[in-house]
Amino acid sequence: MSEDYRNIRLLDTELSRHSKNALIAAGYYLMGEIEQVPERTLLRIANFGRKGMNELAEWFDAHGGLVGQKRDDLLHSVKAMYNRLETLERETKITQRNIEHAEKRLGTWNG
Repeated sequence: MSEDYRNIRLLDTELSRHSKNALIAAGYYLMGEIEQVPERTLLRIANFGRKGMNELAEWFDAHGGLVGQKRDDLLHSVKAMYNRLETLERETKITQRNIEHAEKRLGTWNG
């Protein structure tokens, strides 16, 4: 899906008037701005509760974006994978050093 949805004005969406008013009152005008906001921050907006959050999540699902908890979960997963890759890289370097050390020892033992 195209990233053009980020430039869609909040007023031009199918969100309920109640949700639009709450988000605009909080200073959000473009869907791309809202996409970057953590769910816990959105839920603190006056007159914008779980129902508004669900409505917003459905809108982003329909337009190929992520918002709130889905975005937070994805970021957490990416960070966890990155940390695991770093650990594997360190373990590989240690293993490689052990192999090199063993090869040296075998070379002197066989030599």
